[in-house]
Amino acid sequence: MSLYSKILFNFANTLKAGLCNPKPTVMRKFIISCLILALQTTLLSQISINTPLFTYSQNFNSLANSGSSSILPVGWFFREIGIDKDSFYVAGSGTSNTGNTYSFGSSGSSERALGGLRSDELVTTFGVKFINNTGGVIPSVTITYTGEQWRIGSTGRMDRLIFQYSLDADSLHTGTWTNFTNLDFIAPTTVGPVGRLNGNLPENRRTMSFTIPDLDIPDGGMLFLRWLDFDATDEDDGLSVDDFIISNTPLPIVITSLNVSKIRSITEVRFSTVSEVNSDYFSVERSGDGRIFTEIGRLKAAGESRKNKYYTYIDQNPIIGTNYYRVRQVDTDGNYRITEAAKVQFDAEKKFSLYPTQTTDNINIFTDLTGYDIIIFDTGGKERLRAVNLSGDQKFSLNALQAGTYILHFRDEYSIKVIKIVKI
Repeated sequence: MSLYSKILFNFANTLKAGLCNPKPTVMRKFIISCLILALQTTLLSQISINTPLFTYSQNFNSLANSGSSSILPVGWFFREIGIDKDSFYVAGSGTSNTGNTYSFGSSGSSERALGGLRSDELVTTFGVKFINNTGGVIPSVTITYTGEQWRIGSTGRMDRLIFQYSLDADSLHTGTWTNFTNLDFIAPTTVGPVGRLNGNLPENRRTMSFTIPDLDIPDGGMLFLRWLDFDATDEDDGLSVDDFIISNTPLPIVITSLNVSKIRSITEVRFSTVSEVNSDYFSVERSGDGRIFTEIGRLKAAGESRKNKYYTYIDQNPIIGTNYYRVRQVDTDGNYRITEAAKVQFDAEKKFSLYPTQTTDNINIFTDLTGYDIIIFDTGGKERLRAVNLSGDQKFSLNALQAGTYILHFRDEYSIKVIKIVKI
């Protein structure tokens, strides 16, 4: 018997007993009204999945953008524990380090996200509850959401939201819960000044997406999802969930884990997909200001896939300054989707010069580099002199060398320069 059937069965029995009871009419009407209210509250306390192929989304923009409130979207819940617990969340932009449940967003903005900040006085958990009313079994679901970081509480350590699901929980603190680490949100910003961050900026948010397999939720069964705030070292970060999607409908494409890395003088752009339908190619785009993007290369897409696929593109010629990268996925029918941008910084190449290259005693090195090494080899490849971890301008003595031709290697973290010198 489904949950709905049980509710209706119990309601009918209670109603029958009340009507047969020789109490005043007013009392019977009161009892009936209470039962109807209880029934409506129960039915509205979870989100009903009614069709075999479904998609549900929530952007949290109905949350309060000022003051405090207890009103959440239907089916969503939060629970606080600790001496400062209450029944309200607070609108915040990341300026406060007070432990609480938060509607995060820029001050006064209607663009909101649901999250929290853990402290010794308060710990929050939030989540969403679904009921299967499809008439059949739901074997698996795909969860996609954007994790946003609105505050950095301490530097040099990791904070995260822990994702769990339950098939038998009635609330956020009952039932058996299963960790699903592929959907944990790890705070992306761990360095910089402590304080407020803008969770809408690319560097402070990540898109998480993964399919939870082997659920086999029966008709009338429940699926409860929740996020727990990890207890990080020192003060915690302000972390939240936005743009939540649950679906068992094959998504055209889901791009996750867009990462860019500076490797010497190049940029490595890496991303992955968890599903592809009708996909043609990926256009890798770059910008110097984060607004105007230009295509710098293409990668062929898998076309059709329900497995994780991994892609890498190398930008051989990044620009000096900030490089913003994003990926445009283009379908065979011309439709496209664009990822959020990720950025990497390339500073202007620092100066290096050496004089003279022919000398009887010393060579002079002129540079603003730090942490570099000088190694001198003879023409047969044998090392003759070495000086390491030098900084700035240096006078380098060749008095230990005999007259002849030598090869000088100048090495720093990102490059090696090779120069021929002659000891006269």
